[in-house]
Amino acid sequence: HALSSFLTLESVLCACPQQAAGVGDPDAIHNLGYMHMNGLGVPQNYTKAKEYFDEAAQHNITAAFNALGFM
Repeated sequence: HALSSFLTLESVLCACPQQAAGVGDPDAIHNLGYMHMNGLGVPQNYTKAKEYFDEAAQHNITAAFNALGFM
């Protein structure tokens, strides 16, 4: 059935950073932190967001440092 294979924009946006982060892409790791901080496609979870931002910061992702400062 066509509707059973329908993907929401939210599910696609969530899957891509998760897959990229799984292979160690630091920008994707930061994006997962942002998604968790704001509840975008995943439940809002500040603890997970901080973990992702910490990991991205270890790769010198400037936006991760900014996010940690904001938190």
